Amino acid sequence: MLAILVPIALIGLVLAMGKPREPDPSARVSALDTFNAYLRQGQEPPSFVAKLAHDEALSIGDAALAQQIATTFLAPSATASGSPTLPPMTSPIPGVADEPWNAFASVLAREPVDHDSNRRIGRYAASKSRLIEIGIDPASIANSSNAQDVALCADLADAHHHLAQSGELGKWIGHQIAIPDSDDVLVLSLSGLLGVCSVAGLEGAIGWLRSKDERKRFPNTTNLFLRTNGIF
Repeated sequence: MLAILVPIALIGLVLAMGKPREPDPSARVSALDTFNAYLRQGQEPPSFVAKLAHDEALSIGDAALAQQIATTFLAPSATASGSPTLPPMTSPIPGVADEPWNAFASVLAREPVDHDSNRRIGRYAASKSRLIEIGIDPASIANSSNAQDVALCADLADAHHHLAQSGELGKWIGHQIAIPDSDDVLVLSLSGLLGVCSVAGLEGAIGWLRSKDERKRFPNTTNLFLRTNGIF
């Protein structure tokens, strides 16, 4: 029954929210934009995205939409406590607070902690070759949530540093990204860029940004972008 009700709820909310707003490259991606992107993809938004969208709906005076989001996607404690429970990590990115960083990390945690394939390891599906590149032995993070958190922070702090030094960070943040097989065009945020880097690496991320064909060729990367973009 739940499997039937959730898609119906998604369709209803998309209709209630109407057409997506035209993106403004100079504007910060709103929580409702990110929330609506999930719905248009037919996906249920994570609880922290729903919570941020709920609060934004209240802030713009749309109490009916806020109530609909809360009823459909939030447990009672989420609206009462103010924030979902997040893993305790310190943000490694200058200007990014701990809470949004932890929200971002919770999206990247898409595998069990003991995940270990030929190319990837851990709950963040870290690239083994990328870990070796930044001086981390992949075996050293096996089955350890704390070690995997440290590795994630090291990986994306290094990626952020290289993107900033090369000028690519300033070039792409705020850039409009067209989504394959969709009319959606989203404004790239820092979290969206780092989300792509986490799965595609630095060179792969730049190729993904430059080419819509690459975004279509690698749907898992595009899906992770949709899930992480706009968190910060």
